[in-house]
Amino acid sequence: MSGPILLGLANNAAIMMSLAVIYQISYLTRFRETQRGKLINGFLIGFIVTIVMSFPVNIAEGVLFDTRTIILSTAAFTFGAVPAAIASGIAIAYRIFIGGTGTAMGILIILSSFTIGILWRRYISHRISIPMFLNVYLLGITVHLSMLACILLLPRVLRFQVLKDFIFPVVLIFPLVTVFLTMLLLRQKEREEYLLQLEEAQARYKSLFYHNSSIILLIDPENGSILEANPAACRFYGWSEDKLKSMKISDIDPIPVKHLFEKYGDALPESQISFVSKHRRAAGEPADVEVFPGSIDLAGKKLLCVIMHDVSSRVAAEKRLLESESRFRQLVEGAPEAIYIRAGNRFAFLNPAAVSLFGAQSAEQLIGAQVFERYHPDYLPIIQKRIGLLSKDSKVMQPVELIFLRLDGSSVWVEVVSMILFDVQMEEGLPDIKCRSQQIQQVLMNLLTNSRDALNEKYPGCHKNKIMNLTCRRMEKDGKPWIRTVVEDHGVGIPKEIQGKIFEPFFSTKPKDIGTGLGLSISFGIIRDHQGVLRIDSREGRYTKMILDLPADNGWTLE
Repeated sequence: MSGPILLGLANNAAIMMSLAVIYQISYLTRFRETQRGKLINGFLIGFIVTIVMSFPVNIAEGVLFDTRTIILSTAAFTFGAVPAAIASGIAIAYRIFIGGTGTAMGILIILSSFTIGILWRRYISHRISIPMFLNVYLLGITVHLSMLACILLLPRVLRFQVLKDFIFPVVLIFPLVTVFLTMLLLRQKEREEYLLQLEEAQARYKSLFYHNSSIILLIDPENGSILEANPAACRFYGWSEDKLKSMKISDIDPIPVKHLFEKYGDALPESQISFVSKHRRAAGEPADVEVFPGSIDLAGKKLLCVIMHDVSSRVAAEKRLLESESRFRQLVEGAPEAIYIRAGNRFAFLNPAAVSLFGAQSAEQLIGAQVFERYHPDYLPIIQKRIGLLSKDSKVMQPVELIFLRLDGSSVWVEVVSMILFDVQMEEGLPDIKCRSQQIQQVLMNLLTNSRDALNEKYPGCHKNKIMNLTCRRMEKDGKPWIRTVVEDHGVGIPKEIQGKIFEPFFSTKPKDIGTGLGLSISFGIIRDHQGVLRIDSREGRYTKMILDLPADNGWTLE
């Protein structure tokens, strides 16, 4: 093979490198996958092909050889059908314009290069389980064997000369150049797609971070420095972004540094745990925030991403509710009358007066014991009759005088008044649930207290319908286990027009000296935080059902 032939092919190879520039431009202009982008790429590739065809190796008059096969097959494999088809059309038009003996052969070479490249891209490449560079090498071999076959269209006198001069570069060099150019474009494609994905991820992060109404801080877990603060954090704390970024989390959260990092550092593994903390603000007043810590990888470093919500109002309301419940407990425990609650036929709660009545030293001595054991044997028939009247026949139960037995066996006369029957129905085999048990107890206490008040309002004295029902059963939602708890009474009910307001803070149907209007609002928030549902079913003057649905597994990680 002569020196001019090698020089001509080298010039062609240099021009082919401009394909990489087109690929780079198509990614930077962001329209590679659009119809307009495909058209523009097709015309640019066609322009490169015409330049390559303008500097051919001339074997004879009208018999021209160049590297168009490499460009068109590579373009079909990497850019796709539309750009490659446009480039092939331009190449065919230019070859017809040049004319000469090898026109038919040149057109067929263009068509075969385009066709093999497209077929390889769509049907062959992904079916061959070999490294990509070998895959592309097979493509190059196939394209250029087809090119040699097209030489048969030349007159006989030229076939031998062409094969003698070109069989070596076509079979050995052209496939290697195809591999080099295609792998260059594929690596460039991978890099550009990675950069685009990174840029899109950064844009999503900025949108979520800066446009989020929640308070968000990025914290260096090594020293507690605040690295980033979103606008919501600046508004909440009252400091500028630059000021916050010059501070440490210990400047905001006043707990000791050691405990601070124990609390925030545990958030590095993904979890759903949150906690409430008291934070300082620029104005000086403290604020209660619920903290949801998590981790984020940024620039190769693991950082704490802390999302916070202002819960000052909720914490204050919970405090007032706990104080209200404490006052109610003090009222019951300080009552001079003996009060006890039974579950089944066993003691579940006794106030101090009841403990004293039965001659016990503490409530623990009686809780779990049989209630019937504390009745005088002569009065057991009366007690059993009262239970039947109340629970089966729904008859009015008037106060009655009985003899109770103390623990030491001595007798004491009492007047028994059971104003409300509490009926509990628990389904067997209920699953355990993930929850904050004290909060759920708080919700149930609030629902039962409301039910009691509704019954006392409708029936000041004894009545057959003065009954509270609590049922608990298993159910399924979306194929997952849930627990449904219903507290039902036949008290005054709630008017339909205000049922939509009962979960609002400070809304109450009770007199101001009885209700704060916070109980149901806080209960609703607690159940929502547990990813559950609290709703009402009520008819004024007839009944009220408070329906509490909780998932058995709410996704929390409990320690």
